Amino acid sequence: MKGQAYFNWIFIIIIGAIALAFFAGFAFQYKELQEKKTEVVFLNSLDTSFTNLQSSTFSTSTKLKIPLDFSIECGDSGFSIVVNEKNSVDYLISSKDNIRKNLYIWYLPYENPFFVTNIYYFIDDDGVYIQTNTPMISQLIEEMPDNFKSRIKVNEGIGRRIDISGNELIIDGLAYSYLGDGLAYAGILSSNYTCFLNHFKSELNDAVLTYESKAEILKRSGCNYNFVLAEMSKLNALDRNAAERIESLNIDMINRGCPSLY
Repeated sequence: MKGQAYFNWIFIIIIGAIALAFFAGFAFQYKELQEKKTEVVFLNSLDTSFTNLQSSTFSTSTKLKIPLDFSIECGDSGFSIVVNEKNSVDYLISSKDNIRKNLYIWYLPYENPFFVTNIYYFIDDDGVYIQTNTPMISQLIEEMPDNFKSRIKVNEGIGRRIDISGNELIIDGLAYSYLGDGLAYAGILSSNYTCFLNHFKSELNDAVLTYESKAEILKRSGCNYNFVLAEMSKLNALDRNAAERIESLNIDMINRGCPSLY
């Protein structure tokens, strides 16, 4: 009789353990499913924000309340948004590594002198900290949207060192040639500016090839675009003076009755 009771207790314990394991596994799977659902909803909202911003031909910004913290990764193949999983995105993003609380997105169509690409700048409520002695950096921050410039802490706490000297953007002692304010904004806001710049250069190269091809076609009109083409090759080296010369040459071509390059 005692043996039977002992067996019954063992049976109950085993069944209880199986039931507990089942419900624990179910609860874990349910939690995982809910997190995945939240991640998908967030990514869809983010993609909608990108699309809405891109419909504007002007620089604009927006705020997005985020249900989950996430990080931005920049690698050889491009940018990824990492929540629970890595999600590749086909956008050029300037951001610090980790974003939490509210996300602020600033969209800037980059043109210098012609359209090159769209840049999306990210910042959150925690903001970014930088160190600088360059008045131009402070001026650039003042030109940003209000929800960005109020979250950039200059010469407070510990932050990256950013200065401008001539046509060079200097970040933590490393000098980069830069082509316009759009890249300086990225230097201020991006934790991995080198990676960002590499992808920007790829976009710039594509734009240069496009306009070089267009210039070759426009030469059939009898106009000489050789001077413009000579300057085009210098843009890939982020030659700021070349951008200014192309703009001047394009105006000169228009004044002579030639088709505009852009």
